[in-house]
Amino acid sequence: MTHGIPTLVRAFRQDAASFGSDSELGYAYEEALRCVVSGLFRRSLSDEELRLRLCLLLLGRGSRCDVELALGRVSADLLCELRDDVPLFSFNVQEDSFSSIGYADDHLLSCGAPLLEDTCIMFPDVVAGCVRVLLDRGEYGRAVRVCALPNGGDALRELLRSGPCVVDAGGARLVERALGVQRAEAPYESLLSGAARTLLGEAPSSDELASMISYRGPLADELERDALALIDAGGVLRGEPALISYAGERWSELGRRLLAHREVADLLLRGKLRAATRVLVANPEDGDCSASVSMAILRIDGEIARLLLCDREASDEVAYEAAKRLLCSSGAKGLVGYVECAEMLEGVLSGDIKQARVAASVSRAERVGDVVVQVLALTAGCVLDLRAGALARANVRSLLASAIASRAGLDYIARAVRLLGTVARFCLGEGPDPERNEEANDDLAVVERFVCGAMLSSMDGVAPEGDACEEPPHEALWMLVVLCEGIGEFSPLLSKAMPVTWWRALKVARANLTRCAPGKETHDRGVPSDDSWRDGPSAHRAPIRISLLGGFAISVNGVRILDGQLEQRGVKSMLTYLALCRAMTAKRHQVVDQLWPGCDYAAGFNRAYQATSALRAAIAEIDDSLDPFVVGRASKTISMDTSLVCCDVDEFRECAREASDAQSDEKAIRMARRVEQLYAGDLYEPAMDATGYVALVRDELRELYADAMTSGAESSLRLGRLKTATRMSFSAVAADDLREDALIVLVRSLKASGRAVEAERQYRRYERRLRQALGVAPSKRLRDLMEDRGEVNRG
Repeated sequence: MTHGIPTLVRAFRQDAASFGSDSELGYAYEEALRCVVSGLFRRSLSDEELRLRLCLLLLGRGSRCDVELALGRVSADLLCELRDDVPLFSFNVQEDSFSSIGYADDHLLSCGAPLLEDTCIMFPDVVAGCVRVLLDRGEYGRAVRVCALPNGGDALRELLRSGPCVVDAGGARLVERALGVQRAEAPYESLLSGAARTLLGEAPSSDELASMISYRGPLADELERDALALIDAGGVLRGEPALISYAGERWSELGRRLLAHREVADLLLRGKLRAATRVLVANPEDGDCSASVSMAILRIDGEIARLLLCDREASDEVAYEAAKRLLCSSGAKGLVGYVECAEMLEGVLSGDIKQARVAASVSRAERVGDVVVQVLALTAGCVLDLRAGALARANVRSLLASAIASRAGLDYIARAVRLLGTVARFCLGEGPDPERNEEANDDLAVVERFVCGAMLSSMDGVAPEGDACEEPPHEALWMLVVLCEGIGEFSPLLSKAMPVTWWRALKVARANLTRCAPGKETHDRGVPSDDSWRDGPSAHRAPIRISLLGGFAISVNGVRILDGQLEQRGVKSMLTYLALCRAMTAKRHQVVDQLWPGCDYAAGFNRAYQATSALRAAIAEIDDSLDPFVVGRASKTISMDTSLVCCDVDEFRECAREASDAQSDEKAIRMARRVEQLYAGDLYEPAMDATGYVALVRDELRELYADAMTSGAESSLRLGRLKTATRMSFSAVAADDLREDALIVLVRSLKASGRAVEAERQYRRYERRLRQALGVAPSKRLRDLMEDRGEVNRG
């Protein structure tokens, strides 16, 4: 066991950039963990010791009382032996508690699960006891992972005690198995089965629901209410009326989240965006969106509300991506429609969506009966057709979407898509529809009147009706974003007729959507600017993009050039060198010295010409109108056309410097997160770097990365975002293991998170490295911090 720990530590250092982040474990660290787990359960140990080790690993953390609840009485001598001989577990003698390595991220359990099966088969009662303890502690996600191990059925039956919470944690399949083992027909079991089937994409029909419960009387049992609320979450996507309502009963935390979701969904479907936002603010999803379906749905609700209000500043991209991953997983695939709704809206507003994606969503939604998704996908297709000039098809799609929405009672969506159909017919030469819903008095109705007035103005040559100083329609700005971008001659016509106050509001909306769309870049190079709204989806973007961080890649108009086309003639080495030079320009003799140091200049110039020709040929296969090179014969230089070529290193540099120099913590964190996304790994090392220039830049970028991560971690710590602070400081220490300011932030964030043992371990490791490398001790500030002299909460 002790033999495996040094290997684990070395693997941790090798993969530290991914450890502690949202990315997957590194291969070396994962393999080392498996070796440690294999040694932990060697067959030479006694049954009593095997049972105890299995219990500690499955629980992950806890107290001696937890262990005895799972196993019964435990020998104190055996616990002492484990404390002294098994460094995989950390014991706190004063608090009589323990924790396993990697508990916070379930690394040990996830990596070691295949190796635990034999031991679990030997001791199924240990698995059942651990599941019982985990459920009592409210750790439903870990209980689901433990219950997936061989357990003889007893652990499955334990899950039914907290069935809705287990389903919410992604354990729908296990609950279905448990109900099969139980074979009970009580109302609770029937509702729980319906909840599990809803998340698995096999939602019960209306007749089945009617047989499960009477809708007239309130459910007396909290578990029954929670199960029905989970079924209702699937009903939202199918456009069905609510099955639940707040009527004074005592609801659980899960029930309250699902009640809030239902209220938000109903408000969004009626266009009451601000009211929906107020409900979301009053019911924040305080927790891990990757561990709870209800929290993930609330996060998606928040994203949809912010998209429709064109306000993405408060968006937490990490939580949003975690929520999408959970709802797309096999344990919640019945609710994947929420992700599709958000992606459809995001694609329509950003202009980044494809017809194939729309067609796939329409087909899936029609197959499973998700009416809301089907209507939104048809609406997205209508917008795409308007922008592509396929006006007849846009009109057909609008009529189909409007009919489906009206049948489902989705009046707000029906009105919105009818307006798009009116635009399509106007572009085909017809006048605006004379009939309008006079009863509607919301912001969408204001936009409808304005659009029809602009159409009549263009036809009759008279000024559009309406007050130019009226309040902007904030709850329908999303419709103006759609209509004022890319729809032939209609978009300029509408923009020209728009009141000044509306145009200012629209400018801000565009800036928000462009600046903060998850995973989208707003400029070819550099950080987003406050003028990014001017560019919009049709803005010029560099068609040739070079990626050097974490590996080499070059793409033309989004199509990657295969590496095999660039392996010959030193193309990759020359591209790397030029992309890193100032203004992507170098003297010809510098290129020769860098790539072919043993060659005379005449032959070297010829080789450079062959390399540029090879790249031109590869690019021409995709787009023969692009020439990336500007060869200056008089200045004897080789340059890349920066209007056509951009490199991720340039954006990384700007974002890293912005993160370090930011005047506000929010901006520092935002820039640091962008740096995390860009820094996929160290700078690519070309086959030839004769002058050592690339190696110098590689070291410079690693230092910039450490600076940005340290700055982002400090800002996160000041704002109380402890997970982000820990992740970024881990990355900074991984980039430079002798960097004390990064370690100080790491120690402070770990202590503030209640992980004092891990903080001590990180400090000891740093102290040892520092003495070995420089022969000095840590600074007084760091030593004071470890002695708890008031530094933990400073910031």
